[in-house]
Amino acid sequence: MLLGVLLAIGLAGSASAATFQFHGDLNNRFMAYTNQGRMFGASETVKTAGVVDKDGVDESWGEIKYRLWVEAATDDGKVKGVYAIELGALRFGNGAGIGGSTRTGGGDFSGDGINVETRWAYTDFQLPGVASKARFTIGLFPFSVNSFVWEETAMGVQYNGTAGPTDLTLAWIRGRENFNNDKDDNLFEDLDALLARVDFKPAEGAKAGVFALYQGRNPGSDENQA
Repeated sequence: MLLGVLLAIGLAGSASAATFQFHGDLNNRFMAYTNQGRMFGASETVKTAGVVDKDGVDESWGEIKYRLWVEAATDDGKVKGVYAIELGALRFGNGAGIGGSTRTGGGDFSGDGINVETRWAYTDFQLPGVASKARFTIGLFPFSVNSFVWEETAMGVQYNGTAGPTDLTLAWIRGRENFNNDKDDNLFEDLDALLARVDFKPAEGAKAGVFALYQGRNPGSDENQA
């Protein structure tokens, strides 16, 4: 993906220059002691049911969660590519991973385990020839309706534009694909979401917004569309 961004930068003309930024969030966490080990049983590195007990379970542990990402962009910011990876949560001494798999293992001797995942992979660019903000984001990116309804990293296409005091967001998100292999299969059985959002400032210091969100049903589920 970054190669594609660099090619786009090169095609932009000799006046364009590339900028690179490397970021990291290296999270090291330790529990020195707790007598309520079962209370943490629902964590991503344990996945067992647990409650708070009068006579609890003694436990201590250490774990890491590392996120690293790189951004490549033109110096004017009109084209940008982002790729991010995540490791963890990886618990010290945990070689088997959740449920005995190696999906999150690698915390014991030699560090063997399949535990690196792609967190973000997207291209963000300004529409050529448009003076106001008119940007498309394509790929796997942080998507948000708002903090109360839905925030998620998902694949899709999103448009963000500005017209005077009004901001417009349009997005198509596909959370799960149901690939058709029969002529009678329904074209609209994927887990798709469509968002239209308008934000504006009715007065100085005041903000308001309205949105419409459509979410298709989960493929293979009998639940109705929402």
